[in-house]
Amino acid sequence: TDCNEADRVTCLFFPLHHRRRTAANHIMLLLAVVFTQTCLFICSMLSPKLGLSFFGSNFVLSIVGIWMLESRRPRPAILYLAVLLFTIINDATSLSFFGVLLYDDGFAGMVSLGSCLLSLFVKPLLSVILYQEISKRGGTLNIKGFHKAMRR
Repeated sequence: TDCNEADRVTCLFFPLHHRRRTAANHIMLLLAVVFTQTCLFICSMLSPKLGLSFFGSNFVLSIVGIWMLESRRPRPAILYLAVLLFTIINDATSLSFFGVLLYDDGFAGMVSLGSCLLSLFVKPLLSVILYQEISKRGGTLNIKGFHKAMRR
């Protein structure tokens, strides 16, 4: 193995600690991010009472996520992060206005409400993962880096 004698205990208990993240692992992580958001969006569509802005913004998030998986440039990842941050605000607003109406739909409304809340709680974690992906692809999130990535 690649462990020395001093690191033997760490290698026994944490075998993945020393392995570097490969490109395949990174793509699988991004695929899981996009797949999770898409599945939660589909589950939230069980009840149509959440409004068009909720469904429209999450649909755009799914489409931009598929584009981000296809491309290796930083531009789609920056756009996915921007749409993700917008959907956090939009989901909170939609749930505050229309969340009470979901109780009247029975089981479908409860599943829809639960998937919306789970999606809302997971999105900040996904933002951190996307920030790491943007920096890995060579993009930055300052004004100069944003303009540079949008020109590519």
